[in-house]
Amino acid sequence: MRSLKGLTVPPGSEWEELFTLFLALDNHNIMPDNEWYQAALEKISAIGKEVYIDHVVKWASNKMDDHEAYKGRMDEYWNKRFAEKHTGTMGSSLETALQQQATTPDWVNQVFKLDYTYDHNVNPLYTNSGYYFYYTLSGRLLRGILHTAALFPDTELMTMVDAFSRSHLHECMDVIHIYTRTLPADITLARILRIQGKIKDKPLLKKIEAVITKLGKSMNMSSDQMKEAMVPDFGLDPQHRILLSTGGYSVGLDLLQHKPADIVWWENGQKLAKPPTSAKKEADAVLKKLKADGKVLSEQLNIHRNRIENVYRQPQSWVFTAWLPLYITHPLIGALGKRLIWQFSKQEMQYAAIWTAQGFRTASGEILNWMDEETTVELWHPILADAAHVLQWRTYFTNNEIQQPFKQAFREVYLITDAEETTGTYSNRFASHILYKDQFAALCKVRGWTPSDMEYTGPNIKLPAWEMQANFSTRGIYLGAESKVRGSAHVTTDTVMFLRKKKIISLSEVPPIVFSEVMRDIDLYVGVTSIGNDPTWHDRSEEEGGRYWRNYAFGDLSVTAKIREEALRNLVPRLPIADKCRFEGKFLVVDGSFTTYKIHMGSGNILMAPNDSYLCIVPDGKGFANKVFLPFEGDSTLSIIVSKAILLANDKKITDSTILRQIKRN
Repeated sequence: MRSLKGLTVPPGSEWEELFTLFLALDNHNIMPDNEWYQAALEKISAIGKEVYIDHVVKWASNKMDDHEAYKGRMDEYWNKRFAEKHTGTMGSSLETALQQQATTPDWVNQVFKLDYTYDHNVNPLYTNSGYYFYYTLSGRLLRGILHTAALFPDTELMTMVDAFSRSHLHECMDVIHIYTRTLPADITLARILRIQGKIKDKPLLKKIEAVITKLGKSMNMSSDQMKEAMVPDFGLDPQHRILLSTGGYSVGLDLLQHKPADIVWWENGQKLAKPPTSAKKEADAVLKKLKADGKVLSEQLNIHRNRIENVYRQPQSWVFTAWLPLYITHPLIGALGKRLIWQFSKQEMQYAAIWTAQGFRTASGEILNWMDEETTVELWHPILADAAHVLQWRTYFTNNEIQQPFKQAFREVYLITDAEETTGTYSNRFASHILYKDQFAALCKVRGWTPSDMEYTGPNIKLPAWEMQANFSTRGIYLGAESKVRGSAHVTTDTVMFLRKKKIISLSEVPPIVFSEVMRDIDLYVGVTSIGNDPTWHDRSEEEGGRYWRNYAFGDLSVTAKIREEALRNLVPRLPIADKCRFEGKFLVVDGSFTTYKIHMGSGNILMAPNDSYLCIVPDGKGFANKVFLPFEGDSTLSIIVSKAILLANDKKITDSTILRQIKRN
């Protein structure tokens, strides 16, 4: 039987005509039109839907995995192409492919002899930038097969499209085109947002946003309104749960009380502390489904958590009656909204409150019952409250063990300092730090900043709601290592400035919430990407940043670290090791059996008594802190400190020889 790139071509002109239709998809900027889909449907109908799907799915699935094997051959390929180019022997890779008559049918030669053009500079083995997908025969066949999922959305073809979207992000516009032609608007948007959240390439992000805007216009909604209103329920009930029955028990997910990956069991409506052994053995299929659902829900919660937190950058208010179904009673979003503080305003009344089963509760315990269509709702920010009110909220979340989806009650607040009032137009608050450049740039993209030339200028963020831009100046510093992209692996930081219409403005002109949020981002960048957080850096020389490391690793606490200290002071008394812990200045001090340890609450680095010798413990991500309540998500250093404290309080149980050797040497 004939074959094309490993895909057998059954007898009959319908198969040749169908594959020719697939191979004609040669422009990645142009999506198949209605005429193409109609032609594909007619040819597949002549073949038989089930026959077609059975024939192509396995081959297409294998091709989707092929790029892993290609990656190791890229350098070899380009070296060969470079040599051919400079020796005058470089020919058309297409011609080479078409000369393999054993694998390429005559009809393909005839189709492409005159009109198939091939870019000699494109590596046909490369899959991550559309090259393999658009400029090889097998890539075009795969593209055509994937697009036929739009004709048969309830088949395994669509499952294959979903899988393709996860492994081939740069070809996402084809996937998005398939979704928009096929799926309901809310499901389409949810899948587009999942893809958008994983892409950092700005031109591609603009294309995706244009699709969302077009989708919104078709429903008389803006892009932001679409993202807010068109959220599927994902099979969740009004209590934000998925419940399935098996072996006389209920098993499922509970997003309000647990993480999406946590599978919960109930018996007669009562939650069980652990899975019943008898039912668990019979529930393999149910548990598999719940694990898959948990992954989807985790992705969606991350997307919408970031969307809601971004309100701090683009202030928004709602009418209470419109807000309630979007943020409280919605099966998915309610699991986030019910753990956040909201500001309610009506005439002279203005209160911050959180959802409870009894109603919306203030920090002092009052239940509000006056909200109606005349009430305005905003996302509460601690900069709007006094210190006593903020403390009340922090105590409430800690005492009730409610973990907020992002830092809100414990959110850092940054006010203009006397030094910044003196400098006027710039801040030196985060100057002279040494950061890992690549990690810094990646985090900037996650937080919506543009990492411009980090060697000479530094990142910036546009704040369109305020017609402002913030710049954080950096420059390259060589400490013996190269960046994976270009230049040195490290940068040193300088000033922060704000601009309006490209002109530098006084810091006093910046709204307090804008100033605070920008400074919070920068504090995060320093706190996460500083070399001072790297426990392996402690023995570097002065020229390699050793002095900076020592000053940062055990220096004064930043605003973020002070918030962390407050959280620790609430958490530690609840731990089984509380009697072995105390606070001394910048440190959480832990009394072990071998010695006493001082954990710095800013960097998480450790000193040992009696002579403050350094103890290097590299976090492994499996810490005890996963079992300890933390009042907010997103502070990995807090989790690391708690894990280290538990480990060191029980130092007699440590089995890691690297750690034990350091302790005993001390």
